[in-house]
Order: sequence, then C-alpha cells, then structure tokens
Amino acid sequence: MLHLRVVSPPDITSSIMLMLRSEPAVFNATLLPGRGQQSRRGREARGSILQLLLNLAVLAAVAIVGVPVRRAIWARYTRRSEAADLQKTGG
Repeated sequence: MLHLRVVSPPDITSSIMLMLRSEPAVFNATLLPGRGQQSRRGREARGSILQLLLNLAVLAAVAIVGVPVRRAIWARYTRRSEAADLQKTGG
C-alpha cells in the first residue's frame, strides 16, 4: 500500500482529483482544501516534521523486521512445496 500526498495549485486541483478518481488502482482520494498552504506557525511545522520522522522510523522498522520475516515464511513455504513435489513423484 502506498500513501501519496499531492499538493497542487487551486486551478488544477479539480483536474487532478478527477484523474486520480478515474484510476482503478486508487483506493481512496480525499481533498483537503487549503491544507497545502504554507504554515505561518512554527509549532505546526515542527509537528509536521516530527510526524514525518515518525512515519519514516516506522517504515524503516517494518522494512528491517518485515523483510527477514517474509523471507523466512517464503523459505518455509518453498521447502514444503518441494517436499510435496518429491512425494508426488516418489523421489
């Protein structure tokens, strides 16, 4: 699953939303008018940066833990599949 944030000028936003909603691979498209405007408050900017860093940390943790787990599961599946094939062929 991929989450995507698009910030666009107001004059082309409706065209972009129409294009995104017409794509079969797009599961959910939400429009938040004015959310892409530059923040004048430092606290909001810091909060956004902290949220971004947290998201990146979670993605890194999932990648670090998830890839070896996925490989182990796939290796186990492959061994079972090969064993079943050997039993079928009598080898």
